[in-house]
Amino acid sequence: MDSFKIELLKKEGIEFPFFLHLTDEDDLFNIQQILLENFNHLTIAELMEKLYTENIVSDFNASNEAEFTIFALFKFLDIAPINVFINWGKFDNIDEISFNDLDRYFYDLWFHSADDIDIFDDTYRWIVSIRHDGVIHCMVAT
Repeated sequence: MDSFKIELLKKEGIEFPFFLHLTDEDDLFNIQQILLENFNHLTIAELMEKLYTENIVSDFNASNEAEFTIFALFKFLDIAPINVFINWGKFDNIDEISFNDLDRYFYDLWFHSADDIDIFDDTYRWIVSIRHDGVIHCMVAT
């Protein structure tokens, strides 16, 4: 998680939610390999290309802060995770956080116009991608 996001919440008098930043390169490599296997891709670049170009969830847009919630999106998608991983890069910069905290602090974590994120859980069977423009994509492993 970017340290400036943590500091911004602290300045507002809000304690930043608990999260775990994955630092072990073996863990990150294993996550990448499981995702590649589950989604039938040879490279992370190939997976990300498909993720960002297909399967738009047109009923939702994260840039609409007055109406959008992570909870409503996941209910619509019929996905009910307890904890989720947030990918901030090429599946090499990942944080784990509770789904409830992601929902509650979404706009403190995801910055419109700046962040492209991918959300998945430890089943590695689905990925929800939220682009910097608020467009949402979802892929489910076959």
